[in-house]
Amino acid sequence: MSSGGALLPHEGGGHWSPPATSGDARARRAVHLAHLGELSAARQALTADPLAPSTDATFEQLSDPSRRPPEPYGPLAPDLLDWEPPSPVALDSRALLSNLRRARKGAAPGPSGFTAEIARVVLDDEESSQAFVDVATLLAQAQIPPAILPAFGLGRVVALTKPSGGTRGLVVGDFFRRIVACTLAQQFAGAVEEAFEDPVEARNQTFHEAWH
Repeated sequence: MSSGGALLPHEGGGHWSPPATSGDARARRAVHLAHLGELSAARQALTADPLAPSTDATFEQLSDPSRRPPEPYGPLAPDLLDWEPPSPVALDSRALLSNLRRARKGAAPGPSGFTAEIARVVLDDEESSQAFVDVATLLAQAQIPPAILPAFGLGRVVALTKPSGGTRGLVVGDFFRRIVACTLAQQFAGAVEEAFEDPVEARNQTFHEAWH
């Protein structure tokens, strides 16, 4: 496990598959995504930065404590840690299920191996859909058993080679956490925008963080 709680590719587990490295492999990946109807993802498969080599040097760059401190820069304010909402958040079930229907096909899963294709089967049955909403609502309300809480903070790190040199780590978080975060971002987008001078930038940043 790397600093910050992220799993690195060589640590095994899950069903993560790395981006294609050779030109032919990239083309096959792009064709596969195009057949799924994911044209934007297919384009990204052709133009994304290549994988960094699986070497000790790459691992050292990703785990360099001077660039990725293992501890927070400073403690959070006590009022933030102790804050509780007046009432538990009510997750928008229609938005959640809509996000599940529209979730990208062929996207890499997080450490659990949970993908949109796997989760989407709950849409075939009303009772299963409601159970999915109920569990997602518990996550949105932070009502998570302590024994499994650390698992939701894990991500699988993909090491990419930057065009300018060096290595960039891309973290793939758990799909379930990401879809709940995205739904919450949609619900509270207005309040978030009011806190920023640039509403468009606030919206873009909010959804970017939610899906990672």
